[in-house]
Amino acid sequence: MVEIVDKIRYALTVEENRQEENKMEFRNHLMELRKQKGWSQEQLGERIGVIRQTVSKWETGDTTPEMVKLIGA
Repeated sequence: MVEIVDKIRYALTVEENRQEENKMEFRNHLMELRKQKGWSQEQLGERIGVIRQTVSKWETGDTTPEMVKLIGA
């Protein structure tokens, strides 16, 4: 029983690490693309229907966007 619990804990840790890596990748990619376009956070926000503070939180990794928000943009 302990072995199964250890395996589950390990799997959860791996998944949490993967999610954190994906979040970092997303925020770096978002900032890079925004800067390539020469857009401010405010300009990007206007284009996709969010406020500048939301874009800032995405880029700092404080929050992640709802995919519906990004797909609809």
